[in-house]
Amino acid sequence: MAARLVLHDSHRGQFPAIAPIGKRVTLQEQTFGRVAAGRLHTASFHADALGAHVQPESFPAVK
Repeated sequence: MAARLVLHDSHRGQFPAIAPIGKRVTLQEQTFGRVAAGRLHTASFHADALGAHVQPESFPAVK
């Protein structure tokens, strides 16, 4: 099983090393899982943290 998630929200809470700024941000994540006997057996989640940090309109520049 595989899924691609795209999340759109306002940055109102602390994000790793970045203070909230109240602007819209987009975060992407890929999820992969293995289904056995009709149930989710294992899963892994891979978030695009770099993509979140390079949204110049949403986050301040990292120095």
